[in-house]
Amino acid sequence: MKKSLIFVFAVAVSGVLSPGSVMADDAPSSANISALVHVVPLKRGSLPITISAFGQVKPAATAMEIVTAPIDAKVKSVAVQMGQVITKNTPMVTLAPSPDAAASYRQAQIAVAHAQTVLERDRSLAKARLATQTEVAGAEKDLADAQSAVDVLIKKGAQGPLTFKAPFDAIVLKVDAGPGSVVALGGALIELARPDGLMVQLGVDPARALSVKEGDPVSISPLNAGKKDLSGKVLLRSAVVDPNTGLVSVQVSFPPETLLIGENVHATISVGQQSGYLVPHSAVLINGDGGTYVVQAVGTVAKKVDVKVIGSDGGSDVIDGSLDPKAPIVLAGNYQLDNGTKLRIAQTKGPDANGKANQ
Repeated sequence: MKKSLIFVFAVAVSGVLSPGSVMADDAPSSANISALVHVVPLKRGSLPITISAFGQVKPAATAMEIVTAPIDAKVKSVAVQMGQVITKNTPMVTLAPSPDAAASYRQAQIAVAHAQTVLERDRSLAKARLATQTEVAGAEKDLADAQSAVDVLIKKGAQGPLTFKAPFDAIVLKVDAGPGSVVALGGALIELARPDGLMVQLGVDPARALSVKEGDPVSISPLNAGKKDLSGKVLLRSAVVDPNTGLVSVQVSFPPETLLIGENVHATISVGQQSGYLVPHSAVLINGDGGTYVVQAVGTVAKKVDVKVIGSDGGSDVIDGSLDPKAPIVLAGNYQLDNGTKLRIAQTKGPDANGKANQ
């Protein structure tokens, strides 16, 4: 009986230790695990340094003109309206002289008639040797002065209705006086702007404004849907902070007949270049402390490298750090890697890293 039990136990043990069984030493080793990743070569490059700002289309101060009343007058008629585009010599507004202006014109006419009479008398007396040539010359001057006063009043419209015409091709910005209005000498009638004198006025953060220079390229994006981006240049950067907005005014040109006065835009000003290692944005990761890093493939092993992002456009970043210039940058799969992780490199082309930096 004992021999039978020993035989059964031996058979059972031999079954457990048979060659077809799996032992712990035969399990896959973690040292043999590798990650499949995509990489791109590490290259130096640069991105434009940009400043973003919002603004509005306005006429430049040098492109504006205000038509004013030359005398006290009453507005008889207005032939234009705000926003209208007019050509040179288009009738705009007609004034009728005020009673006082009309009276001044009549008095000036009387003065001319009197000066003419005095001159004729002095000339007759001079022929009779009863007046000198000096007296005749004085009378001639008095007549010329009186006539000049009449001419000035005529030019100002004191003799009757005076119609003002556009001095150049213009956009009517504002009609300051309507029919029946009484305007004083120097009062505003019509405000005009030259169509070729429009610009975009931006408001830039004072902390960044000093880096903006005349001639810097600008990308203009109208906020109205459906309009394409435009290209312009910086015309002027103010040296004064606007007390109302707390921003610095920057004037920018744009192609003619593409934007309307009052239209709002977003603009990106390129103020220089930021150089360093240029990588796709997806290559830059954030660690648990909030710092940024990339993963390089050193041979077939992953290596994390802390970097500083010094420029970005959303699609590409310029970075700086203790990078191995010969080791490519890991893209797809980089977030799962640790130092020393073995890598299998996928044979695919990585994305191109080109663009503009927005600081």
